[in-house]
Amino acid sequence: GVSEAELTFLQTVPDKMEACLREFLSKNACPPELAQDLDRYIAATLLKNVASPTANLNSLYPFFADDPETFVALQEKVRSLLEDLLAEAASQGLDDSFFIHYAPNLGRDKTGKEVVWFAQEEESGTTDFQFMLRGAIKEAGVLALLNHYYFNRVGSYPLGEGFNARQAPHDMEALVQLVTENFDPEQMPLMVGVGDTVTAKVQENGEVKRGGSDRNFLQLIQNLNKPFNSGNITVYVDSSGGELKNRKPLVLTEASGVVKVTSGPGDKADPLQLNVAFPEGHEQYCHVFDKAAGDRTLT
Repeated sequence: GVSEAELTFLQTVPDKMEACLREFLSKNACPPELAQDLDRYIAATLLKNVASPTANLNSLYPFFADDPETFVALQEKVRSLLEDLLAEAASQGLDDSFFIHYAPNLGRDKTGKEVVWFAQEEESGTTDFQFMLRGAIKEAGVLALLNHYYFNRVGSYPLGEGFNARQAPHDMEALVQLVTENFDPEQMPLMVGVGDTVTAKVQENGEVKRGGSDRNFLQLIQNLNKPFNSGNITVYVDSSGGELKNRKPLVLTEASGVVKVTSGPGDKADPLQLNVAFPEGHEQYCHVFDKAAGDRTLT
């Protein structure tokens, strides 16, 4: 479902991101440690993904941790670049080809666009600025994977052989309805959704802004459990190790040998209810996954 024109445009994005970063850092007080090794840090910042070229500011944030105003200016600069790229794409007839993804974010505004989380105090806020193919979202990918899973099981595609993620609706209710109307409950597998980017930020007015690039994907896994009763599980991996300043580590308490999570990435009213958490990060998760796969093979 991707055109050559779209791929050609995406190939130009990393160079424009690099030019944007160099211009900003040349016009602002660049810390000596950063200036001495600027090429390496810019290379680490640019992720030249085919379908989602990204500026990841995590490696730059430590240099501006004590100067949040400058880091916010950098966030605004990169956001402005991505918005200009959308306009440029539209001028080339690609007005419905791409969208901007911010990670982590503060949910979506009334127009459906993701909200940037600007840095403040000791929080870096949004660090991943991604220019993405429209339709390249995880919850749409769930439908594409299910479509192929059913073909492998029963020999037919519930959504058609040519279905791809770009054809999936974006609305959560519409996603659930599409699956409910087309997939045989008897063949529905137990799904385990695993994510590490889920946020909930309380604003000054008490409003809670919920976001994170894994939120909607995990919410879909949870919501599909109701109509199909397939025992789906949502899993949160605390992967930051305290290094990422936009994610608070899980707070744990132990009583009578039982460890519980007393503070996590959501809030009490959060509709996303995570079932399992891995406070020791990806290594702990990989160990459990490897053991589970081994046990399954033995049985």
